[in-house]
Amino acid sequence: MRPLDAAVEKAIAVNIATQLAHHEGDVLARYRLGPTCRVEHVSANVHQLLGYWPDHLMADPALLRTLVHPEDAPHLPAGFGASPGTAEVRLRHHEGHWVWTEVRVAPVAAEGGGPAAVDALVRDISDRKALEQSLAQRGLHDPLTGLPNRTLLLDRLEGAIARSRRSGSNVAVLLLDVDRFKLVNDTYGHAAGDELLRTLAGRLAGVVRATDTVGRIGGDEFVVVCDGVSTPVDAVEMCERVRLPLCQPVRVGEGQVQVSGSIGLAIGGPESTPEQLLGEADAAMYRAKEQGRNRAEVYDETIRERARRRLELEAALRDALSTGGIEVHFQPVVSVVDGRVVECEALARWRHAGVDIAPREFIPIAEDAGLIGALGRVVITEACRQAVGWPEPLAVSVNLSPRQLAQRDVVQMVEHVLAETGLAPSRLCLEITESAMVDDLESARAALAGLHRLGVRLSLDDFGTGYSSLVHLRRLPFHQLKVDSTFVAGLGHEPSDTAIVAGVVSLGHALGMMVVAEGVETETQVGELSALGCELGQGWHWCPPLPAAELERWLAEHRPDPAPPAEIDLRQEEGHFGVLLVDDSNDMRFLMRTAIRAAHGPLRVVGEASDGTEAMAAAAEFRPDVILLDLVMPDRGGIEVLPDLLRVSPRSRVIVISGFVSPALEQTALEAGASAYITKGVPLPEVLRRVTTVALAESRA
Repeated sequence: MRPLDAAVEKAIAVNIATQLAHHEGDVLARYRLGPTCRVEHVSANVHQLLGYWPDHLMADPALLRTLVHPEDAPHLPAGFGASPGTAEVRLRHHEGHWVWTEVRVAPVAAEGGGPAAVDALVRDISDRKALEQSLAQRGLHDPLTGLPNRTLLLDRLEGAIARSRRSGSNVAVLLLDVDRFKLVNDTYGHAAGDELLRTLAGRLAGVVRATDTVGRIGGDEFVVVCDGVSTPVDAVEMCERVRLPLCQPVRVGEGQVQVSGSIGLAIGGPESTPEQLLGEADAAMYRAKEQGRNRAEVYDETIRERARRRLELEAALRDALSTGGIEVHFQPVVSVVDGRVVECEALARWRHAGVDIAPREFIPIAEDAGLIGALGRVVITEACRQAVGWPEPLAVSVNLSPRQLAQRDVVQMVEHVLAETGLAPSRLCLEITESAMVDDLESARAALAGLHRLGVRLSLDDFGTGYSSLVHLRRLPFHQLKVDSTFVAGLGHEPSDTAIVAGVVSLGHALGMMVVAEGVETETQVGELSALGCELGQGWHWCPPLPAAELERWLAEHRPDPAPPAEIDLRQEEGHFGVLLVDDSNDMRFLMRTAIRAAHGPLRVVGEASDGTEAMAAAAEFRPDVILLDLVMPDRGGIEVLPDLLRVSPRSRVIVISGFVSPALEQTALEAGASAYITKGVPLPEVLRRVTTVALAESRA
């Protein structure tokens, strides 16, 4: 560097030092004002920044005017250089691309006053601008799919509405929710779910117009903003264009999944707002899900009224939960064979503004509003409190919604309620719908295991309406199945419904479960259920849901006749054989007792016992022809107590009932004196046939 150049640059640096610290890479320049405006000096490192040599810039005054980006020139303040200032501008590189720079200027005073020249310090800020752009990208785009996020989407929607004011056209908003996306996550893992979302994002972007915007606003929800829509028909056609690609199979990892989408469509104009249109599309989307998924619904006055009513009911429901406005009614569950009441189902009831609100309306509102936990606790607490006063062993059943089951503290909540009310766990049955199994199997499995450990009974509700895997069903600790009322309604006149119910009954028995038929209304249905071997029923044929006080009166009027005195020997009845049921499971004893009654065969239950000690006393008292003996019991196992049973009742034949398929255990039982060994997976009709065979063999011996 020449001595003169060094002196100039030192003067420039001193002039600007109060504005900015001088870095090594900064370009220093002096621009002479006056009639012959020109670059009087520029440091050599301008070549590294812009690709121009200093002599080139100083020799061509017109070149300087072409360096500033046309979009940045208007942003330079008036009189820029007449006083110290700064600006961020893009300068054109010799090779044609643009370089982001920060330009700091300070005037050089003339002898007569006013500026004679302008000193400038030019700094490369390309890295900072790239970082800012990256941060802006992250702040305005979904990191998983790269699509605009909610913030950018609302901005684009605001722009579309503004254009509609000028053009008079419409704006359409499509809100799409991927159906059962959670099932994909739970089955294949979150990485597979992310891969699915990226694929769907690409498909959506590929079917919309260039002027449309596709965004992701969270979870499994996408939004499409359609600008300049001429007619509502055009918007509806766009819904179908968007929906169809989603139904195509998607390869995820080593597998393949097929999903669908529920779409809500809102159409707005100049007076609309972005949040309003998104809210309307969201309401329409929920309507599409209610109507069966994989469809589109257009927001209209009906949906508007539904949304308004939903908000009104949500506020009222919050108030009802805090003021005791929720009532609990009870509907008996009875034996199909003899009409005995075995439990009562607790049902939430709500009366608002003098009108009864149907559970199918207020329970989804409670779930969406995060009130289902409070509602569930109210119902289960009141149900257990009432059941404590019922005659034992009458039980109460309470529904758990999928969202309740998914709550982390559901086991602790049930345990606390049992302790608070004093109800024995064995007298509480919790009903879980099949949809709870589909939505989150692993969480449901953990919750069910915890509830099972508490000692409560578990029932799978609405069986046949969902997608339960039989493999999972076999491994989950359910005690009973409830056949949905839609199948029960067709008994006696719809062969397909009769076949379905027969299949559920057989499946339940094969898995060692009782079966409850819901919605029983006619004597014909009762007869069909009895013929199919279904043990329990529930419906208006016996009793509608009743308030607690009315239920007490109903139960008093329908108490069964007292059992025959213990000293009566039922074996004395010609052709009949007395059976003693020994099992620590109330459900298994009830299942066997009901099946024996329903068969109308030669077997008669003369007594029951829940452990080895009770079995010894019952065997000595009743001297049964056959003892059905559980292999595993809390105090003394079946094989351990078997010799003692034969000692106190030598003429009895003992059949060991076991949940284990084990030749070794079977051999041990037979060597201990058992007449037969039957596993609990054997269908009930076959169990009864074998028991009858053993009894007949004894009578002929």
